[in-house]
Amino acid sequence: MRLSKSARRAFCATAVAAAALGLAAAPAQARQATLTDTIPTFDYADCPPLPAGADVSGSFCSEAIASSGSVTIGNVTHAIDTPLKLTFGSPWFDDSGPTQVFGALRGERFQVATRHGEPVYAQPEYAGAFEFTPDANLNLSFKIRFTGGDLGSNCTVGTNANPISVHLITGTTAPPPPYQPISGVPWSVAAPGVHAGTVVDNTFPVPAASGCSDNGNAFLNQLGGLPAAAGASTVILPLHIGMISYSKLP
Repeated sequence: MRLSKSARRAFCATAVAAAALGLAAAPAQARQATLTDTIPTFDYADCPPLPAGADVSGSFCSEAIASSGSVTIGNVTHAIDTPLKLTFGSPWFDDSGPTQVFGALRGERFQVATRHGEPVYAQPEYAGAFEFTPDANLNLSFKIRFTGGDLGSNCTVGTNANPISVHLITGTTAPPPPYQPISGVPWSVAAPGVHAGTVVDNTFPVPAASGCSDNGNAFLNQLGGLPAAAGASTVILPLHIGMISYSKLP
């Protein structure tokens, strides 16, 4: 059966959206984002502008939201209690089909320690690399910015030049020994225009802290056990992904 152009557009955009993102973790069994989970509200506020020449009616914007989970980087674990959100566009070009364009990565800062009597906060940030693969997995580079406790304004674990790079999959990982594989959960339809699933990774290394003032690098490296070898940090993230046509954006 030959699909119409509009049907091919919808099919390709759905496949792209199913390649969702995640960033959060703890070394435990992967949890499926099931139909019983509360579906978040999608506002599409960070949809990136379409490139020149993209067909608006065939282009889609997607939001991937994690409302629960945890992040373990080295020795530091944080339970997610506010939404973590990734936004990306899937522009459609009639001569080549869909592509992907990064929009935004948003997560609230959270306290990880106290230093000099002041709280130390961490916040994830995009580090410049983003790729969806044909088998619906996601490669993402990010860094974690630390503030407070006289750490200065340029204190991070990971940089754009040397980021934390994860390969998030719904299948089973293959970390180096002695770490054990973990498995994600394939995408399923949670509601019209919404997919749900669990992406995982525990195969990535984490670099040491850099750019921190007042001996902050040593402080964070001791706190987090950094640099951390591949397998010592884990991502397990249940996600909901909403998708909307650019022609229907507010």
